[in-house]
Amino acid sequence: MKIGDKIRSLRLIKGLSQENVADLLGISSIAYGDIERNKTDVSHSRLEQIAKALGKSLVELLAHGEQVASIFSNCSNNHVVGIMGSGTVMISEKELKHELEKAQLREANLQLELKNSHLENDNLRLKLEKIKAG
Repeated sequence: MKIGDKIRSLRLIKGLSQENVADLLGISSIAYGDIERNKTDVSHSRLEQIAKALGKSLVELLAHGEQVASIFSNCSNNHVVGIMGSGTVMISEKELKHELEKAQLREANLQLELKNSHLENDNLRLKLEKIKAG
């Protein structure tokens, strides 16, 4: 997706007209329209202004419509592709299932620890009540 298409898409999501955004940027509607139609190169500082006018960060603007497409376009041979930080990570379906099982075991362990904490709390409460009664 070209940058102008991303800008147009975000503008429409925000419910703004080209004139609204052009006014926010202090440029003519024609100049702004040329940006959306990819007829003009856009400077880094102008992209930052556009992102701010659309309530997004520059990274969100540049990534708009890209992440999901790149994840699924790279899937093949039972591998899942994910984006982590600045790199792409490829993991097999088997490894993914293993990571899921590990996460489920960690969750079960945490639930047991929580139950033990509740039991310890109940025991301490009973001891305190015995002391007070006693």
